[in-house]
Amino acid sequence: MIEPFYPARGEATLKLGEARKAICEYRKATGNIPGTIELLLTYSEAGAEFTNDFGDIDERFYVSLCSALNELADLIMSEGEEAWAVVSGRMEKLATRTARIWWGYGDHVGEVFAELCSHFSSH
Repeated sequence: MIEPFYPARGEATLKLGEARKAICEYRKATGNIPGTIELLLTYSEAGAEFTNDFGDIDERFYVSLCSALNELADLIMSEGEEAWAVVSGRMEKLATRTARIWWGYGDHVGEVFAELCSHFSSH
């Protein structure tokens, strides 16, 4: 899932639509929610890494990352404690790595992470 951000050869390019389409097709074809969670989290991590490597991108980039993160959070909540236990450490690291990213993305990641922590600590 990092290929759209970091191709094996050539310069880094953004093919966000292709990546999101692949995730959607995977989910439809397999119905595998844990696998979809993994893909969405990897997409979010790669996006954070890309912006940390190359600086602020553009609004479209961050809207796509926020959309993926919202879908990820919904799936984690629907899957419950077990899913949260698997990804909580990576989500915490993502929140830390994105804290200084502009366009509201860092704030959004922090809010989603806090919401998930709150949700699962109350159960």
